[in-house]
Amino acid sequence: MIELRNISKSLGKNKILRDISFSVKKADKLVILGPSGSGKTTVLRLIAGLEILDQGQIFFDKKNMNNVVPAKRGVSMVFQDLALWPHMSVWENLAFCLNKQNKTKITEMLSAVGLEDKAKAYPQQLSGGEKQRLALARSLIFNPKILLLDEPLSSIDPLLKDNLIKLILDLQKKMWITMIYVTHDQAEAAQIAQQVILLHQGKIEQKGSLIEIRNNPNNLFVKKFMGVK
Repeated sequence: MIELRNISKSLGKNKILRDISFSVKKADKLVILGPSGSGKTTVLRLIAGLEILDQGQIFFDKKNMNNVVPAKRGVSMVFQDLALWPHMSVWENLAFCLNKQNKTKITEMLSAVGLEDKAKAYPQQLSGGEKQRLALARSLIFNPKILLLDEPLSSIDPLLKDNLIKLILDLQKKMWITMIYVTHDQAEAAQIAQQVILLHQGKIEQKGSLIEIRNNPNNLFVKKFMGVK
């Protein structure tokens, strides 16, 4: 279980997050939905340990993670720009994430994401969808407990996006990983979410299923963002 208690984060005088609290059960899927600049990415970076909290606490299975370094958190993150290593082949991108090269594990992961015939290719030789698959494979190769995805499909066409969402959900279920997925796209959220948090200007405006939020918007912002008349 992931639990955030009263999380706040500022950048100078700019408050990025304001008193954020929520929890995600083991192997559940949470979508953080909201417009650009709402603080969605910062939530993920705090969970991953890539940024330091101003106040509040983060717990994994009731263990306080505030002072735990990123490498010890069992968290993997797919960044919006994917952050693939261009000087490494597909195989090397995966092998570099393992303490000891495991050819069987790498082969199985490449097969799972449909890149078994691209092992020797470099990222610049891959299509957009193939790059997304490599980023996903790299994030899962060391069996993380928690998978964080920061708008990973924002530049993908709709048909390919549906296929990649299905792949993400299949792997998440198979590997029994707790997943937090950030997006501004309600259609993506509808395909993925068990629960949704709607974030705006660093505050949680509403929590619940997407249907609950659409049918019972808390305020004018939620109503407008969800397109409710």
